[in-house]
Amino acid sequence: RLETFWASMASYCGKNSLNWTDAQSFCRDRHTDLISGPEQMKKLDGGKTKELIQKSEGGFVFIGLFRDAWQWSDGSSFSFRFWNLQYDDEKNDSSCAMMNEGGRWSSENCSEEHPFICYDGKRSLKFIHLCRGRENTSV
Repeated sequence: RLETFWASMASYCGKNSLNWTDAQSFCRDRHTDLISGPEQMKKLDGGKTKELIQKSEGGFVFIGLFRDAWQWSDGSSFSFRFWNLQYDDEKNDSSCAMMNEGGRWSSENCSEEHPFICYDGKRSLKFIHLCRGRENTSV
C-alpha cells in the first residue's frame, strides 16, 4: 500500500538531480514513466509528498507533463489541470512541468535539473533522487 511505501521513505539527500528528458528515460528504463495523469496523482499521500518535496532543492519535483501542446508522457487525458496560481504560460522556454509541496504545477525549462517521481505501473510510486553519483530510490 502507498501508506507503507511513504512510511518507509529514506531521508532526502538530493544534491544531484536530472533534467526532464533524462528523468523520463531513467523512469522508463527502471519503472514505467514519470508520474502522469489524474489517476496516478490521486495516489499521492499529501503529507508525505509535501514533506519530500519540501526537502528537495527548490521545492519542486518533475512530473510527466510536458508541452508540445501540454500532454502527459504516458498518454493520459489532459482534461484535469492543477496549475500553480502564479502559472505563466508565456514562458516559452518552460515546456516541462513540476509539482510543488501543495500538489500545484508549474512550468520549468526542461534542461533544469530536479528530483522526480516515477510510477511503476502498479500501485506504487518512487520518489527518485541521486546521491553522490549512485541511484537512491525510496521504496
